[in-house]
Amino acid sequence: MDLICQNQGHKNLIEFVCMKDSCQECRFSCFECLQGGNHKNHIEDVQKFSAFLNLIKQQSFDYDDLMNKLENLINHMNNQCGELKKGLEMRFKEITQLSKNFNITHFNEFSSCFFSFQKNKEELYQLITESIGSLSATVKNSRKILCLEEKSHQQITNKELKPFRYELINQIKDEYIFAFAFNKEANILVAGYESSKIKVFDFQQGQLRQMQELSNHNKRVRCIYFLQKSLSFISGSYDRSIILWEAQENKIFNCKQVLEGHTDDINCLIINNNDDVIISGSDDKTIRIWIKNDKWQSLQTLTYHNGSVFCISMNETQNQLISCAADNLIVVSQKDQDSSLWNIQQTIKVEWGSRLCFISNTLFTYQPYNKKQMIIYEQNKLNQQFVKQKEIAVKFGKDCFWYFPQKYIQSKQLLLNKNGSSLNLIKIKENGEFLQEQIIDFDDNYIHGAISDDGEYLITWDCKSEEIQIRQYCE
Repeated sequence: MDLICQNQGHKNLIEFVCMKDSCQECRFSCFECLQGGNHKNHIEDVQKFSAFLNLIKQQSFDYDDLMNKLENLINHMNNQCGELKKGLEMRFKEITQLSKNFNITHFNEFSSCFFSFQKNKEELYQLITESIGSLSATVKNSRKILCLEEKSHQQITNKELKPFRYELINQIKDEYIFAFAFNKEANILVAGYESSKIKVFDFQQGQLRQMQELSNHNKRVRCIYFLQKSLSFISGSYDRSIILWEAQENKIFNCKQVLEGHTDDINCLIINNNDDVIISGSDDKTIRIWIKNDKWQSLQTLTYHNGSVFCISMNETQNQLISCAADNLIVVSQKDQDSSLWNIQQTIKVEWGSRLCFISNTLFTYQPYNKKQMIIYEQNKLNQQFVKQKEIAVKFGKDCFWYFPQKYIQSKQLLLNKNGSSLNLIKIKENGEFLQEQIIDFDDNYIHGAISDDGEYLITWDCKSEEIQIRQYCE
C-alpha cells in the first residue's frame, strides 16, 4: 500500500505513523515531515508505516480468533441447554407415566418422584435464573467495554462535535463600556468605560457586585488584560498611557506603575505567559515591547506598520508575534532567543482588518473588515512562511466597529470572532475543519466584550441595548 504525503509541498511516500493515543498532529508522515519537526515531542511513539500495516493485519487475525471462540462458546452453551432440556423432558415423562398408572401400590414411588421433582425444579429454576443473570451481566459488561472504547475514540477524534450554545443569564443597564477582562479564575471582572473610569466587580455565577472604581486614566479605557500569575491587570487608554494595577490581600487594586512612551491612543495589549513581557499597539503606528526588571521599562519599539495598530497575538511558544493595522498588512515578527529582540520575518498583503488570533504555532485566523469570510493562514514547513489556506464563511453586518479582539479557547476548541453586528462562535475540529456553532446578532456594530479563559462565560456591552449581557456556556 503506497500513500502520498498530504502536507503542502511534499510529494513523498508515507513512511511513518505515530502510535501515541493523544497525538493531535496528522499521524501519517513522510521523512520530510519528521525533519520539519512533526511529533518531535514524542518521537519514540513514531513507527515505520510497514509496522503499522503488520499491526492491522495482526488485529484482523485476533478479531477472527475472537469471533471463532465466541461462536464455539455459543454452540457449547446451546448444546448444554439442549441436553438440560432433554433431561427435564424425560424426567417429566416419567412422572406423567406414573400418574397415568396411579394406584395404591405406586403411591409411595409417585409421591417420592413428585416431591423430589418439585424440589429440584425450584433449585434448578433458581440456578438457571442466576446463571442467566450472570451471563447477561457479562455480555452487558462486554458491550459496555466496546461502547467505552468507541466513545473514547470519538472523544479523541470528534470531541469538538458536541453542540453548544451560550445562553443569556443576566442583563444589567450600564453606560458605554469599551473593554472587559476576567481574571484567570473568572471570579473578578474588570470593565473599562468611555468616561475613563475602571470598575472592578466580584463575579459569581453570572452575578456582578461592584467592589471598586478606579479613576487614574483621564480618557476612555480601550483595553484591559489580566496577568496570569498574580492578581494584577494592565489597562490601556486614549490618554496614551498603560497602567499596571496590583491587588492587595483584600482584593483592592492600586496603581503600581504607569508606562509611558506611546504618542497616541493605546488600542491593544497582551502579556506573555510568564508575566514578564507586555506588548502594546497604538494609533502612533508602533508596537512597543515592555520588559519587567525592578520596574517595567520599554525594551523595543517596532515600526513596521504605516497605520494604527489594532490587534496583536502571540503563538503558543511565545516566539512569534502577528499584528494587523490600518495599512492592509499582517506582519509576522520573530523573537531572537539571545537578545529577546523582535525582528520582522514576513509581511502579508491583505484587505484591511482589525482582528487576528493564533490558533496554534502554525495556524492563525484573520478577519477582514466586515467581510463575509474569515481567512485561515497556515505555516509552510519548508520555508516557515504563512500562506492563505482557506476562507470560512461568517456572519457580517452593515458596518463593523474595529474593537473587540478575537480569542481562541483551547480547552473548548472554540474561536470567538466579532464581525459586523454579530459574534461568530466557531468550533475547530481535530482535522482542521471550522464549524459555525452559534451566531449572536446584536443588530448594532458597536459591541464590546470578553470571554473567560475557560470559555464558561461570555460578557458583552452594545450600544443598542446599553446593557451588560452575560451568557453561559451550555452543551
